[in-house]
Formats: sequence, structure tokens, C-alpha cells
Amino acid sequence: MNSTVINQTGSHLEIVSFHLGEQEFCIDIMAIREIRGWAPVTPMPHTPPY
Repeated sequence: MNSTVINQTGSHLEIVSFHLGEQEFCIDIMAIREIRGWAPVTPMPHTPPY
């Protein structure tokens, strides 16, 4: 994950970019609520193991 600042017509736009599979995505940081790290999977009862 990267954070980038782009100068756009005199103002600044801050974005976070990330890869998901073979695709790259960029999101305005003002649209992001939180960034969470990896957490272990919580098993759910009566569900398949995948």
C-alpha cells in the first residue's frame, strides 16, 4: 500500500493505492475510514472450512 500526493490545478489530492490480484486501485484518503492490518480468521460454527 502506498500513499501519494498529486498536485491538481493548485490543490492537493492525497490517495492511497493498493494491489488486489493483478489490478491496482487508488482511493482518495478522505473516503477512507480506517486502515487495518492483517487479522486471523475467526471460525464460524456450522460453515464450510473455506
